[in-house]
Amino acid sequence: MNEEEWIEHGGGRPGALSAADLAKFENLWDRRTTVLRFLTEPIVVKLDPSHPEYSRARQVVVTGPNDIVRVKELGKGAQGVVYLTHHKFTKLPIAVKVQTVRNAHDKEQLRAEFRLLSLLKHENIVTFYGAFYSEDEKLLTLLLEYMDSGCLSSAMSKLGALPEDVLSTVARHCLQGLEYLHSKEVVHRDIKPMNILLSKHRNVTTLTDFGMSLKKKPFSKEDPELGGTIEYMAPERLMDETYSYPSDIWSMGLVVSEAALGSHPVPNRSLYWDMCENRSIRGRCLEMLGAHEVSSELLEFAETCLEYEVTKRPTASQLLQHGFVQKHQDPKDSALRDWLLQLDVNLR
Repeated sequence: MNEEEWIEHGGGRPGALSAADLAKFENLWDRRTTVLRFLTEPIVVKLDPSHPEYSRARQVVVTGPNDIVRVKELGKGAQGVVYLTHHKFTKLPIAVKVQTVRNAHDKEQLRAEFRLLSLLKHENIVTFYGAFYSEDEKLLTLLLEYMDSGCLSSAMSKLGALPEDVLSTVARHCLQGLEYLHSKEVVHRDIKPMNILLSKHRNVTTLTDFGMSLKKKPFSKEDPELGGTIEYMAPERLMDETYSYPSDIWSMGLVVSEAALGSHPVPNRSLYWDMCENRSIRGRCLEMLGAHEVSSELLEFAETCLEYEVTKRPTASQLLQHGFVQKHQDPKDSALRDWLLQLDVNLR
């Protein structure tokens, strides 16, 4: 399958939201005539006692948009808008993801995402609070944990390449999240810096955006539900071969390489596709990492993740024991904390 065929089968290129769609998002909290059908009634946020917000939000009940107050827009994409809100009564910050439901396929895909999110409970997976659907506006709203330091992609645009001790911690957190997902028979399918969130408040990294994730194994080339981001996709996926959990490991290898370099080693989509076909992407990454004089542990970590032979690619559990991850183990994750504080200063 070539790039154009992939797009035809659902990969898609990012498109702009229409003015009408944007107006829907802007008016959601102001309208009183909207008919809401809750997908989890009521939405109850129950936090673990160890959670930083536990003392002021042991139980938050959301019965509709009127229970949350919009603070600001956090981001806008082809599918919808993400807002920072807070619960009107407890002031608990909540990230609200509002997406247009254009057809039955969109509706089922979004339902699959929140059904999956409702089953996932892990420190390194973004917390899902609930969802509701507006019938007349055709909007699905997901309520998610607010990660106050944004995504890894944004952080790199502010601070550049990550120091190795910080990158080691971020990699460990992501691998812990992947280890959990894979134990639940879930393949994320879209691991990339934009889907890795950071929190200064919790000093943690989480995986997010499960719209492309599927709970099935192994996946085959006949599977109609293609999706993900080409520039982080494993060769077996691009080549229409059977794939499973190792495809997430390949993506993790690219994320670590990008974070170490400060930019994607092959930012051009067509070139990335070609380099996966002729198996030159791995050599390109290792050459660039070597030129940046990264540690031997980091270089070997990237090399083992970017293994073309799927059966030779390590699992998330095995990578958690890798020297690059173990080298900077710190119970308090101090390096990450200090880096996030620096990021916070740059965001002001």
